[in-house]
Amino acid sequence: MQPANPQHMVNMRGPDLTRTTISGYEMVASRLSQQPSAEQGKTEKHIIPLYRRFDGLNHRILLHLQDEIAEMEEELRLLDECIVQMDQMGPDCEARPASRRADTRYGSEVHYRRTELLGRIFLKLGQYNQALSSYGSMIKTFEPARTNIIRNYQSWMKKHTPIDRSEARFLNHESDLLAVTPQRATNDEHNTSRYSALGIVVALLLPLLAFVVMSGALGRLFVAAIIGVSEAAVVVYMDLTSLMPIQEWITCGAV
Repeated sequence: MQPANPQHMVNMRGPDLTRTTISGYEMVASRLSQQPSAEQGKTEKHIIPLYRRFDGLNHRILLHLQDEIAEMEEELRLLDECIVQMDQMGPDCEARPASRRADTRYGSEVHYRRTELLGRIFLKLGQYNQALSSYGSMIKTFEPARTNIIRNYQSWMKKHTPIDRSEARFLNHESDLLAVTPQRATNDEHNTSRYSALGIVVALLLPLLAFVVMSGALGRLFVAAIIGVSEAAVVVYMDLTSLMPIQEWITCGAV
């Protein structure tokens, strides 16, 4: 009888429940659920959850359901026409008033087929309406992910590698990604944009006011340089570089 493998004996003891080890998808979920804080922002940028829209698959499903319903719609029209012609009576070939109850009790095989078809249409329409409403709501609720948000997520995944690379490839579909952000964060971004626009206007007016107060060219140049450096520091500190391309920031600085 061979002696037991010491390594196997260690594994048989079971996990050490006094430890807390977070890895894999649990690590990703924990990072995504963390709220941004001032101290965290100094070391790592906040990771905003990103998920694919699956535009192609959503449209594929909607097109498939749409054609299934259209096919059943054509079949229903055919059955309706057959029933109307079967129920024609009198010299004027007028159809008798329709009665769902009579069709249920005394109807022919065609009537039963129509009732069964209406049931299938009801179920299929429910699937179609739910898929269409869900997709439309998703597009309306969430905004496409911005490039800087995607880069932050990709950088964190590359640094920590919590999941297999093949399963992290969803971040490569940049045009198909949605940013899941709270409404408060969205409002903060809009407020930041308004404040940034106001700051640009003030930045353009401050040199003019300084030129009125100071008469010397050297003093005016010194004040303009101080204002320019201060504005650049504010833009970098508030992480406003994502609001405009670098070329536009350079143009604003030159103006």
